Amino acid sequence: MYTDFDENIKPEYIILSDLKNYNLDYHDEYYYYTDIAYEREQKNPNKPKEEIKLEIAKEVKNEMNLYQKQSAKYFQIDKQKNKELEQIFNREKVKLNFNSVPKVLSNGKIYTYEFKCFTLYNNKLNKELEIKFEEKIISVDELDNKDLVLLIEKQYENEIIIFRLKNGKYSLFQKIDEYRYGYKTQMRYSGCQQYIKEYRCKKINAISGNRFICISNYGFKMYALDEKKEYSVVLLKTYDETITKIYELDKDNFIFFSTISYDHVMGSPAHNVLILDKIKIIEKNGENNNKIENEKDNNNNNNNNNNNNISDSFFELLLDCGMEFNKDDFNNNNNDNINNDDDDFDLKKKKKEIENLNKYKCEHNKFFEFSKYNTSHYFRGDVLFKDKYLIVGIEHYILLFDISSGKLLKRYVLLYPGEENFYKQKVNIYEWNKNKNEFIADIKGNIYIFKLNDDNELKIIAHSYFKEIKDLEKIGNKFYQFNSKRAPKNSKYYYIKELYIYY
Repeated sequence: MYTDFDENIKPEYIILSDLKNYNLDYHDEYYYYTDIAYEREQKNPNKPKEEIKLEIAKEVKNEMNLYQKQSAKYFQIDKQKNKELEQIFNREKVKLNFNSVPKVLSNGKIYTYEFKCFTLYNNKLNKELEIKFEEKIISVDELDNKDLVLLIEKQYENEIIIFRLKNGKYSLFQKIDEYRYGYKTQMRYSGCQQYIKEYRCKKINAISGNRFICISNYGFKMYALDEKKEYSVVLLKTYDETITKIYELDKDNFIFFSTISYDHVMGSPAHNVLILDKIKIIEKNGENNNKIENEKDNNNNNNNNNNNNISDSFFELLLDCGMEFNKDDFNNNNNDNINNDDDDFDLKKKKKEIENLNKYKCEHNKFFEFSKYNTSHYFRGDVLFKDKYLIVGIEHYILLFDISSGKLLKRYVLLYPGEENFYKQKVNIYEWNKNKNEFIADIKGNIYIFKLNDDNELKIIAHSYFKEIKDLEKIGNKFYQFNSKRAPKNSKYYYIKELYIYY
């Protein structure tokens, strides 16, 4: 049930003794004395507890001294690199105020959504688009061709709305009803009861080639332009994990970051599971089209064009495409397994949709899974170097993976030394200089530049402290920070959202 790191990959400790403005928190202690003492007492029931306690304290102190000495090899500070940090973070480039939380698209454009009004700002921070929406906007992204894709939450289903930029102005291009069609019914559980899981979309993720992926609690769908130059589904895949991020390696290969959360169930404590899954998209080279044509020929020969019952050959095609239907469900127009609020289910129409659906198939290789008893962990950034090595931050760990094999190569543990214990450092990592294999790690305003050398070893080459920095986010080639402050007394708002942009 719980999956730890590969035991063959021994931890390497980096001791950060120069942290500024750091407060010790016993929740972040690295050595849990009570757990160690309990194990010792079970093995040595006749030994006095005070003696066991002194032994543990001495062992911990020796390990702390050892790790601090060994940690020195990871520090190769370059004064010039420190100047690089200060040039970026010591001066504010842009400061903006918003009445709602501003969000940033993958291309750096900023948008807000307040009082049912969506506003998009261009890179010069001028209003580019303003639209009134009665429904809630869940997610927004922009494609390579500048098409703007919005995911809208409606009462019983979701909707995708696409705006096209032409002659400097956006206009409505397409609306798509995004519903559960194509997925087998999934269940959710509460205690001993089970219920049909309500289909809900969570995020739009733009990818290359004017495509986008719609992530839902059932799986994901990939949309692309069809022969009519409109967007339609070309891949549908059931995916049980909750996808939190999609990293595009190239147009056919992706890494899915997933987090599955579990509540207290049947005495098991709440915890989560982190997963890295390598996804490969493969075009089927017309094999489905041939099957569709054969199905049409069979229907013509058997005079079944007016029969809404699905034939065996077409049912096999659905399964081959990844459409998870039961045949009886498909033949029953009123069955919930295929029909969400659609009383006029038209099999011919669905067959036409199948002609464009699943032109691709999907292979996946789960290469990392991590969970701990009674504990939740979270992804805290990632960087890809040389199209070969992936660096991932998880709490106080920095992990180095080989992409081709999916093998974990290195596991670094970041700690801060107290008098009697180490304290775990939750670190957020961001790309810095990809051409030089450099990334930064932010710990409460303490920013370090890490470099991956030719021997696949990490070195810290710069460190500086910036008290204004609380929570960074990097999108494109810019760093962003979002703060909240009280609005002036004469304002109708309680808070104003501040956005700092560092170039």
